[in-house]
Amino acid sequence: MASVKTRHIEIDAHNHGQGIVISISDTGPGIPPNVIENIFDPFFTTKEVGLGLGLSISYRIMESLGGKIEVANIATGGARFELYLPNE
Repeated sequence: MASVKTRHIEIDAHNHGQGIVISISDTGPGIPPNVIENIFDPFFTTKEVGLGLGLSISYRIMESLGGKIEVANIATGGARFELYLPNE
């Protein structure tokens, strides 16, 4: 099962910048440690078919917007991607 949630955040306590976080999580097996460290690398893939560009392009798009993507395994199972976007 997957879920998508959003929330507003304060990005910088000094100038009170605001932003949004989009959190996408699932309840699957998670991402193996030897894979999770490379998932944003161009041409990295664990699939038989594919170029391994999807997550690396997504990462670069987020950077160009002044945001970021973080990924982590969930202790109870599954993985979570969080996309941080500034409100500018």
